[in-house]
Amino acid sequence: MNRKCPESLSQVRKFTPGERKEILDRLLKELDADPAVAGVMFAESTSEGFRDDYSDIDLIVIAKPDDFASVVKAWAGRIQSMFPVVSQFHGVEHERKIIYCFLLEGFLELDMLFESLDTLSAKTRRKIVFDRTGRMSDMLQSSPSDTGPVPLDSYYRACMNSIWYHVTHAVTALHRGHQWKALHEVDQIRSRTLSLFGLLKGLNVEDYAEVDHLPAEILAKLEKTLVAETAKDGVFQALRLTLDSFFQAAREIAAKADVEPPDEIESLLIKYLDASKAGALD
Repeated sequence: MNRKCPESLSQVRKFTPGERKEILDRLLKELDADPAVAGVMFAESTSEGFRDDYSDIDLIVIAKPDDFASVVKAWAGRIQSMFPVVSQFHGVEHERKIIYCFLLEGFLELDMLFESLDTLSAKTRRKIVFDRTGRMSDMLQSSPSDTGPVPLDSYYRACMNSIWYHVTHAVTALHRGHQWKALHEVDQIRSRTLSLFGLLKGLNVEDYAEVDHLPAEILAKLEKTLVAETAKDGVFQALRLTLDSFFQAAREIAAKADVEPPDEIESLLIKYLDASKAGALD
């Protein structure tokens, strides 16, 4: 639910680093004073300090299983009374993991992941602020991580086994005059291409987080897959260029993972795409 925007938002402005620190300090003090909160951790960029003046606040609030529901309900409402909240939404990752995202005055984003102590597991980029249980550190170190690197060979095979779906659906959409649907499929192929390159370079490309850190030559090729208009020929060209980049990444993955190269499926799909564009399949 959105609240009425604070009067100070009548003039658009951005939060300052000082305001962000003041909000974080106040929030941590209040969380520490609540005996129902079992512990708090910094998450994502906040765990390493703020990256820059645009960084948001990411916190993980831990509650014991019996207290979880009441802690979530209490703090979801309490933030509204503590700070000038412009808008908010929440998502349920798991019945014991619920995230609330608040937009505060000055366009400061506050993300609070509420997690039950019994679901706590090893994660990267987490830093304990306080722990009333004395167990969180051991749980983070001993629990199996679900954020480990994706095996190259399994992800490679999954991509090779499904790439045809996006190519054929893009072609079908173009022949039906549904360019926007075709562009969606091109986007899907581009995203998988970025995922492959991300694995190769050891970068986190989820939600495009570190895509800008990919080598310039890779990004330059992918930039050419972006279209300025939805003309059929232009979308066909974007599809072909995207597929070329996809298989470039696939060949590099295959060599690194010592698995079969994508020669057969690449040849088949390129022939299909060229024949479709020429109308030879009509």
